[in-house]
Amino acid sequence: MTRAEVRGCRPRRRVRRGRVDASLRQDFSTDTIADAMVMAQVDPALIYAFRKTGFMPTADTLDLFSEADRQAWEAAIEEYEVQQLVRVAGGGA
Repeated sequence: MTRAEVRGCRPRRRVRRGRVDASLRQDFSTDTIADAMVMAQVDPALIYAFRKTGFMPTADTLDLFSEADRQAWEAAIEEYEVQQLVRVAGGGA
């Protein structure tokens, strides 16, 4: 089906849309993706790092990220692991 055919199937409505702060859209998207990751039982450290950085490098995409992004990702993973050690040791909530 072409775009023109699809347009012909839908009633035309003019919807007035307000501006939405880009950070709100990103937060919603990040939260939605992170929730799906939880449901898929992804490693909690990866979910934490994704929420913290807003991205998730993979073996196939790692070279697309800057060195700073890769360091931020690794730092978030390490931060999660430290938090878990503190919790296990009884020092955290």
